[in-house]
Amino acid sequence: MENNLNEDKSAEKPNFLDWILWWRINPSELKRQVDGYLSLNVLESARGISLLCLIVSSVLTILIMIYKQEYVGFLDVIILLTLGFFMFKGHRWAMITAMIFWTFEKIYSFINPPFGMHASPGLFGIIWWAVYMHAFWLAYQVEIERNKPVPEEISPIEEGPDEFKDGQTGQEIV
Repeated sequence: MENNLNEDKSAEKPNFLDWILWWRINPSELKRQVDGYLSLNVLESARGISLLCLIVSSVLTILIMIYKQEYVGFLDVIILLTLGFFMFKGHRWAMITAMIFWTFEKIYSFINPPFGMHASPGLFGIIWWAVYMHAFWLAYQVEIERNKPVPEEISPIEEGPDEFKDGQTGQEIV
């Protein structure tokens, strides 16, 4: 019995490894996100964090483009910001597209380092990918939870319409 209590407490405690092991979603965090969907601010909501991640990447891309004077990344910035907007609005397709796009972009950066860099991103690139994937995956899971059908309560069977009852006594008219 005591062992189960310890397991429950560890499941509730936030863990930094959850950001690296992006597919692990803390159930209490998911519930907090769903319950506070409209009240959480941008820095607290999964969809807001996803948007901020894409804004940070876009700003970094723009800064590198200006520094290197290579402007080939503007399409990337437009795609990231567009996906971020739709992710913040709660569109699941945008979250899935962002996960796919982000993965392909990181794979490409390992094969062909961006902006003439001589080395691939390495471990930092993998961690960066995983952190963003966690934000996108959590936002996606929140939208799935929000869109689950709510089971209706079963109501007792009613006796029938009131039009078959006497208005004065409430007895059925035969």
